[in-house]
Amino acid sequence: PNIKNIKEETALDHAALYGRLATVKLLLESHPEMGGPYTSYGSALYTHTPLHLASRNGHTSVVEELLRIGIDINVRTSRGTALHEAALCGKIGVVQILLKQGINPDLKDQTDRTVLDVMEELKTQRTNEISEIIRNHKRGEKENKHGGKGRQQRTTRTMK
Repeated sequence: PNIKNIKEETALDHAALYGRLATVKLLLESHPEMGGPYTSYGSALYTHTPLHLASRNGHTSVVEELLRIGIDINVRTSRGTALHEAALCGKIGVVQILLKQGINPDLKDQTDRTVLDVMEELKTQRTNEISEIIRNHKRGEKENKHGGKGRQQRTTRTMK
């Protein structure tokens, strides 16, 4: 299962790329080490990861499974995080999952751009929508860090 092709892709990479959830589960159950080599610590940039491949193709169930087994959500390739990949490819469902699961939206790609920087360069209806989702998430995180005052006010208003 750890044999790689000329592009350094494993069976897990291909299963993630094509959204084959049953195959991803089978590979990880029989060879859990396949999900373990990726880390966001240090300056390591990978060519690709199963998480990036599934994210760019919008395979939400595969993304959720990879995160469930503990693949590092903040691992980076030269193109950035899995959030960069999902956002660039317009995969809103994956963007939402990654944000909910705690991906750091401020991490940068190899050219020193955050996902919002990349979205700003593209300026399409879809990238504007994704940018708004990310900005709203970041605002929510700030509110939670500062005692949730913004949320309490909104809740109070809707209850009246």
